[in-house]
Amino acid sequence: MQHYTQSEAYTQIGLDIINSNPDFEHLKGADVRVAFLSCTKPKRSKNKVTFGECIKVTEINKVFNPYDFFIVIYEPNVENFTDTQIKILIEHELMHIGVEYKDGEAIYYLVPHDLEDFKNIIDKYGTDWAEV
Repeated sequence: MQHYTQSEAYTQIGLDIINSNPDFEHLKGADVRVAFLSCTKPKRSKNKVTFGECIKVTEINKVFNPYDFFIVIYEPNVENFTDTQIKILIEHELMHIGVEYKDGEAIYYLVPHDLEDFKNIIDKYGTDWAEV
């Protein structure tokens, strides 16, 4: 049974966020490749529900796929989310993508939370944006 599928809806939301939000200027020029995935299997981590996650693709796995990152949304865990909450979740996951340049080459990495969440998300949407 396949749990992961590429989501056109999440891809469109992600591209809209990247193209309209100045917080993501660093992604526009970096040619970072992100696949937005939907997963039908619920996920928990450290006894907490996981709504979504950003996964950096390893170098060896790039042999088999063209992406640098996967953003995965766990459908059973967000089934009661509003469209706005989904957008905030995808924005949050995009904030995990870091880019720095070394000798003119883009180096991608995962950015950890600067608080329990990201300060930018909390400042914009509050601490309880995911409450359903």
